[in-house]
Amino acid sequence: MFEYSKPLMRVAQQAWAGTTLRDRLKIIGRARRQIAQQAEAFASSVELPGRRTSTDTLPMEVIPLLAAMRFLEQEAPALLKPRRPGGRGRPFWLGGIETEVRRDPYGTVLVIGPFNYPLFLPGVQVVQALAAGNAVLVKPSPGHSAPIQLLRDALVKAGLPASLMHI
Repeated sequence: MFEYSKPLMRVAQQAWAGTTLRDRLKIIGRARRQIAQQAEAFASSVELPGRRTSTDTLPMEVIPLLAAMRFLEQEAPALLKPRRPGGRGRPFWLGGIETEVRRDPYGTVLVIGPFNYPLFLPGVQVVQALAAGNAVLVKPSPGHSAPIQLLRDALVKAGLPASLMHI
């Protein structure tokens, strides 16, 4: 694992936010294809002794993560583009005011992983935050850093700057 460095992460995030959404989504797409090729390794990395086997984990965590990544690749341009809300539901005294909702990167996002779905739930939040131009700091549940490390490795191998995601 890499040493967490707040200044390094901030510099990397600012550069990442300047990257086009299309380029960020290309990296997520490449990572999705790598995860699909290594699906068994991802499923095996999630250990819930006595509760779930890797055969159970594949359809419960890996495949939904891949589907969420694919959805993000297709829908993020529409979801993240600036929009102007209509006048419906506004008070009359705001009738002449123009507004725009922008989804700008926040900076660094903390993702706290749960015990019951240690890959899927934090994994979706990680790729959403990265697609939006943020850096990510992940706190997996105790004993469940392996699936998040595999996700990070896939993202870095796909072209994500290593300093953008820390565990």
